[in-house]
Amino acid sequence: MQAYIKVVDVEKYHGSSGSITKAIDRVSFEIEKGGFIAIMGGSGSGKTTLLNMIATIDTVTAGHIYFEGEDITKMNEEERSGFRKGDLGFIFQDLDLLDIMTLEENIYLPSILKKEGSDHIVKRAREIMDILGIRQVGDKYPYQVSVGQRRRCSCARALVNDPKFILADEPTDALDVQNPENLMGSLLEINDRFKTTILMVTHDPFAASYCDRVLFLEKGKISYELYRGARKREENLQAILDAQKSIRSCRSSGGWIPSR
Repeated sequence: MQAYIKVVDVEKYHGSSGSITKAIDRVSFEIEKGGFIAIMGGSGSGKTTLLNMIATIDTVTAGHIYFEGEDITKMNEEERSGFRKGDLGFIFQDLDLLDIMTLEENIYLPSILKKEGSDHIVKRAREIMDILGIRQVGDKYPYQVSVGQRRRCSCARALVNDPKFILADEPTDALDVQNPENLMGSLLEINDRFKTTILMVTHDPFAASYCDRVLFLEKGKISYELYRGARKREENLQAILDAQKSIRSCRSSGGWIPSR
């Protein structure tokens, strides 16, 4: 079966001839349609750079990224823009909501820009707001609600155009104790109900424990890969914590850990 997203030997360099940094080092992996995947790594591991290249916000230095068999690294800017608007949904770390619009209006915005029918927009947006538990605050402005509610508004906006693929950058960052559980439960429901493929970058083991598969990135390379299988979420969380411990131990000893 053809991979839904296929990353092949991707490299990314930053800087100029005097000072060049290799941010991504020959990374390859595949994602099946309907998958819920996490990329984990610390600050500077390259996870956001990798996400941005898959989103066509950034370009690769070498290698290829395929979406439904099409090489998106060969697209021109107009094609990349169409790809982002038509196929992708984004959940940004900085939320990027407009304070002059209500939460519901912020959710409508992508569809308004695409000039879709208003009846369909309202129905779809309110269905997603119900799933995410923010329908009751839809008439409020971003500064009037909690960080968790703003984050869920950002998720709803990413979903309103019924994208094929969701990209999430640290979606649980800066949330209080209860909100990460609510948000990740909502994303899991969306993944299950709509079969939307989700790729999330995170440093949070709790968030990653909701995923089917976790790729661990270190110094621009995939150092470890963990499949959830039949594990319950709590068991998956412990497996992720154990994997992080093994990676730290292996790093200090200079060894290598196989995927499992």
